[in-house]
Amino acid sequence: MSIINVPSHDLKFYRGDTAIRTVKIWDESVKPRQLQDLSTATALMQLRATSSASSVLYTFTTTIADNIITLSIPQADWGAIDTLMASGTTSLVTEIEDGKEVTYYKIGVFDLQLTYSSGVVDTQFAGSVLIRRDVSR
Repeated sequence: MSIINVPSHDLKFYRGDTAIRTVKIWDESVKPRQLQDLSTATALMQLRATSSASSVLYTFTTTIADNIITLSIPQADWGAIDTLMASGTTSLVTEIEDGKEVTYYKIGVFDLQLTYSSGVVDTQFAGSVLIRRDVSR
């Protein structure tokens, strides 16, 4: 369960869309591999400006069902994300996708932590949250 080097994975969202991502944690210690038992776990995913920032900018909605973690930004929460994008504290990131430049707002960093009923806390992955500005508003 314990990960010494937390994997890095940025999450990209299209501004204004209902944002839902699912995460599956595989138990590689059994053959054939199966989903890790998350029946006693709770998930927490917070967004902060930096990993050392004391204030939480946003807490993602997280649920666990059938050993699958669902992360989301409900439609009603985009106002909070818009405030972050307009705050001037974000940076712009340009990436090449399908041969074209795409610009994202990097609004902060996150990690996904699981806490088990035993008290064990296990960070699954961490990264940046990138938002692509929408056209239809």
